[in-house]
This record gives sequence, C-alpha cells and structure tokens, in this order.
Amino acid sequence: MAQLKSLGVSSFARAQAQGEFADVPRILLAVDEFAVFSADTRDKQEKEVRAQAQSYIERLTLAARATGISVLLASQYPTADILGSQVRQQVFRICGRLDDEVASRTVLGVPGAEKIPAATPGRFLYVEGGELKEFQAYPS
Repeated sequence: MAQLKSLGVSSFARAQAQGEFADVPRILLAVDEFAVFSADTRDKQEKEVRAQAQSYIERLTLAARATGISVLLASQYPTADILGSQVRQQVFRICGRLDDEVASRTVLGVPGAEKIPAATPGRFLYVEGGELKEFQAYPS
C-alpha cells in the first residue's frame, strides 16, 4: 500500500494503468471450504484459532483488491454466519446449485440458485446490474 500511495494512486489497477507494475502478475487466493473456520467446536482453543483465521481472511478479502489480489472463498454450505456482511458486499459473487432459497439469498442476495437443475453440473449464477445471470462451466 505504501508503494501505491507513493505513486499517488489508491489501487493496483490504477498503478498498472499508469504503466507501473507491468511485470507483476495478479494473484488469486483460493480458500476452499471457508466454512471450516466457523464450524462449531467444543474445544476453546480451536474455536479461537478458527475465529482468528476467519477474521484474517475477511480482512484480507476486504483489502486485497487494491493490491492486485483477488480472493475466492468457496463453501458447500454458505450461511450468513460464515459469510460476514462485509464479505457478502464484495463486488462479484458466483454460485452453483444450492439446496434452498435462504442459501441463495445469503450468497447472491436473491433467490434462484436453488432452482438450478441437479442434472446440469457446472451451471452457475451471478448478479450483474441487479439482474440474475447464468453461465455454464465444462469439466475438462
């Protein structure tokens, strides 16, 4: 961040637009099964470690974009307590098939993911400009 400030810009993308950091690749940090950090446990020490890890990942998620890092948080069972409100407000969220409307609203802010046919693997939804859109991924 100090380097960005010294260049008079607030984000990695703006610095690149000015010709800086041309050789620096973007980074994608993928955290699969993010839900494990909020899973209930009786062990007090483990609960503290999980809460601290979740806090670090949430803070990184909120600050990373300005520094050229994209964060992908994945969970099979998204719930509001797993995805804090600040993380849910991030720019782009995609969602595969979910079991119910509540889970779809948690991830996308709207229902719809619960209607994706189970017989259509690789179908995903996202919201753009307030409109629910879908795309199809194909396994290799």
